[in-house]
Amino acid sequence: MNSLCTIIAMSALSILPGQVMSDDTARVVTVSGRGEVSVEPDRAQVSLSIMVRSEQQQAAQREVDDTVDAVLRLTDKLDIPRKDVRTTRLNINPEFRWDKNTSERKITGYMIQRTVEVNLKELEKLGGLMQRATSAGVNQVSPPVLGAENEDEHRREALARAATDARLNAETLAQSLDARLGKVRRITSSDVIHHPAPMPRMRMESRAMMADAQGAETYTPGEIKYSAAVTVEFDLD
Repeated sequence: MNSLCTIIAMSALSILPGQVMSDDTARVVTVSGRGEVSVEPDRAQVSLSIMVRSEQQQAAQREVDDTVDAVLRLTDKLDIPRKDVRTTRLNINPEFRWDKNTSERKITGYMIQRTVEVNLKELEKLGGLMQRATSAGVNQVSPPVLGAENEDEHRREALARAATDARLNAETLAQSLDARLGKVRRITSSDVIHHPAPMPRMRMESRAMMADAQGAETYTPGEIKYSAAVTVEFDLD
């Protein structure tokens, strides 16, 4: 009986508040930080599409193939390496109409499409490429997607700047409250957000410049931004 009472008493003492220090009672400060890196784009992804509608499939296909050949000759003339140029497969879509008299669908023609995709690494050629491609027969040009080399490095730099900002915020809080910043307890980071450069602004040159080998248009690109956010928990000494 005495042994049982002793065990109960010891158990009661072990759960008394304040007897055991938990992590919840540690002195900590939690701060957030933000970082951003801005870089000028140095490359562009350009999609040049040729779409032809005709009653005769072979005639439309020949026209599309001839235009693709003309675009490839253009990229050669602009000294764009063939390894940076890709052509998609031919896309053939028959077009139909419903014949009420026979209750059947009848083919009225064909829509033939093919796309030339260019990974352009010299932005000064962008205006000439797009203008001359339309002159060669391209009838659908998607807005160029601008990018930058070494994107992983830019993302890491944005994260590093966010971490530095978080530490500065924590040091400011600690000093203001007469505390000393200790070791890092926990770090969480959000994905680095890539903000594409705005649509390039097309600027028409003078007629004298229109005869230049690079074409009649130049593009003024904006900046690509990489932004990051982190949350850091520090111990307070």
